[in-house]
Amino acid sequence: MYHDEGEVFTFSRQAVGLLEKARRNRNPFNSIHLYAAIILAPFTLTLNRISTPLLGDGHGVFLFLAFLSLPILLWTVEIFTQTFITMVYYPIKIHRATEKQVLMKNW
Repeated sequence: MYHDEGEVFTFSRQAVGLLEKARRNRNPFNSIHLYAAIILAPFTLTLNRISTPLLGDGHGVFLFLAFLSLPILLWTVEIFTQTFITMVYYPIKIHRATEKQVLMKNW
């Protein structure tokens, strides 16, 4: 991903594009998830009334939404972590080890 070009190390948009392509394959949101969210959205206000006998008073909706939002949270953390490691952590680590600048090329 990082190329040694003599005085500097570079990484290109193409290398980051490979990581983004792999991220799309791990995306937890398929079209079926989007359609389910569109169908369930109008019922979020009435879910508390419907689920009170089954899940208790007032907390059923929050448990249900927490269960559904876990893939969103994990996907967001993955994006942040991947960006931080490839754009901040590794360039700093390479610079400290070799004293060469790490630059973006063909961005």
